[in-house]
Amino acid sequence: MGMRRWLGVRLVLIMLLVAAGLVTVLLAVRQPVRGATTLASQTVILRQGLAGYAGCADTRISEENPNKNFSEQELVLGMKGRISTLIRFDVSSLPANAQIEDARLSIAVVNYGQRGNEPVIIGAFPVTRTWEEMQATWYKATNLDFWGLPGCNSTTNDRSPTPLDNRPVYNVGWYTWTVTSAVQTWVQNPAANQGLMLRQTNVAIGGEYDVRQSEYPGLEMRPVLVISYSLATPTPTGSRTPELLPCLGTPEPGAALVMLQNGAGHGGAADTFLSFDQRDTRYADTWYVHVGYRRKDSGLLRFDLSGIPQGSRVICAALSLFAERWGGGALDIGAYDVKRENVVSEATWTWANSLAPWQMGGCNGPDDRVQVPDSVVTVGGILNRYQWDLTRVVDDWVNDRLPNYGVSLQAMDEWDMDTIWFTSSEDGTVANRPLLAVLYVPPGSPLPTRTRTPTPTTTSTTTPTAAPTATVTRTPTRTTTPGRTRTITLQNGVDGYAGCYDSRISAEGPSTNFNTSDLKVGVQQRLASCVSFDLSQIPTNATVSSADLSLYAYGREGAGNLTLGLYAIKRAWTEEQVTWDRATTADRWGLPGCNHTTSDRQGVASASITATATGWYTWSVRADVQSMVAQPATNRGWLLRQGVALPGAFYLRASEYDTMAYRPKLVVTYSVP
Repeated sequence: MGMRRWLGVRLVLIMLLVAAGLVTVLLAVRQPVRGATTLASQTVILRQGLAGYAGCADTRISEENPNKNFSEQELVLGMKGRISTLIRFDVSSLPANAQIEDARLSIAVVNYGQRGNEPVIIGAFPVTRTWEEMQATWYKATNLDFWGLPGCNSTTNDRSPTPLDNRPVYNVGWYTWTVTSAVQTWVQNPAANQGLMLRQTNVAIGGEYDVRQSEYPGLEMRPVLVISYSLATPTPTGSRTPELLPCLGTPEPGAALVMLQNGAGHGGAADTFLSFDQRDTRYADTWYVHVGYRRKDSGLLRFDLSGIPQGSRVICAALSLFAERWGGGALDIGAYDVKRENVVSEATWTWANSLAPWQMGGCNGPDDRVQVPDSVVTVGGILNRYQWDLTRVVDDWVNDRLPNYGVSLQAMDEWDMDTIWFTSSEDGTVANRPLLAVLYVPPGSPLPTRTRTPTPTTTSTTTPTAAPTATVTRTPTRTTTPGRTRTITLQNGVDGYAGCYDSRISAEGPSTNFNTSDLKVGVQQRLASCVSFDLSQIPTNATVSSADLSLYAYGREGAGNLTLGLYAIKRAWTEEQVTWDRATTADRWGLPGCNHTTSDRQGVASASITATATGWYTWSVRADVQSMVAQPATNRGWLLRQGVALPGAFYLRASEYDTMAYRPKLVVTYSVP
């Protein structure tokens, strides 16, 4: 990581020298300015009739009465998705430079009927089509405009396909949805404020729930939107610093920098997204590129590189995308080199162009794209740019080693429900459009002299850190000298070690094996992870003086702290077969989720920590490792599980992760008599 920072700083210097004035395009017009002065946080409560506020509009739409407008009646939720609520708050009173820290919509459920034994799950979906409170029906958004699909159900023209937040509704009382990212979008772009639709997502479950509307006589029962925000005073013009690009390379004499962005001296960028739910719909003319939601939507982008001479040596290339909307959780997105010829303007989930289909829908087949990403970036938050390092593949394109069919943006986890909207090359603000920055040395330039940078060292700690160092502790060669203390680090890839096995298990996918995905834990104890280490290189008569298991948390959802415990597993499980329901294909858990404290795992955690942020976390498991070393047949590893069932989750790197330094590791100190 030290090498990357050093090179990154030097890269920015040459960028400023070579392209003074151009680098500012890396800062989106609506992006908060680095180094800005932030004023104290403020909170505003928006409720019809409170302090003269009159900006809330709401109504319900019903499939049973598809032509009727219910604007002056109570709101209703449920009925297996056959009735929904539209609600919108005018937020124009907030300053345009407000940075939204938190925004929560609350409504009061006052009655219910026809409910079963399970709650209905109500999602808050941003609406994208203009609707009128006094005119909206199941069929129409206004008297003159039909919904794309009845019930505001077109995920192309009516609403987002992904809810900002979900809440189970079962009893009377107040229910709250976090809608921070939507409010931030509305403040920055008032024309985008079409409000929200509250809609049931688990449509197999019955139940009808009555909700107080904005016209209800009792003010205290009306819907309320509570917004916390701060104001940023921009840094004076001329002192802005461009975001660092994640490129490798060193500045060299004669290097040239090009910024490829439609409308900024370039017209060769093309982009679209491919949607599983609308498999034959083309999206090349939309203002956004949508990626995520269980890998149902993927991006396709291509830049014309003909202006870079063949034979050039590309020392830096980075794809930079501006995030306009966000589902609310961290999402890993990979950039993959596309192998199949395509026409971006004609591409859909099914078709690469108007005549030829993809091998697998969404550009997912081995003949459609490479199966290992060139770069992976964790996105989370809006009005920011995110950069993918494409140095290798751009160099191959420029020098005709590979045809330039563009890159495919794919969510890394097929079960991750998070989603992101990047602005496309059709966006009205040029500075927010996709950008490819390429730093290259034209043909004929001399090769640079390379200087070796000292290698940083690794320090293990129980305090979460921002990122691990770029090196890992190597395992010393084991000897059998009696009485001598030894320390070994067990981490896949270090000195050929390959004995770490892990997989997450999920109640949402009870029969799905996730052994090639990242680890996750949380969500009301409905996500857990199994991890084990082969300890056979430690003699069975060894005395273990310490054993620390460390995992790297790279992302989270929710704001609260979570207690995460390691529980020694009793039942044999297999990495390639374990699921929420089964330890192996032939053997079920005693209770789903490895939760039987007699046959599946210990009932008391061997060690627990409180997770508060991303970074490294370490559990002391000396007693467990001592037992596993002395009795190898008992080594079934551990279950990482929430100690208390609370909302929120942490995402952790697995043993297959590309960067070795982030993989799970077990550091053991022992001696032999």
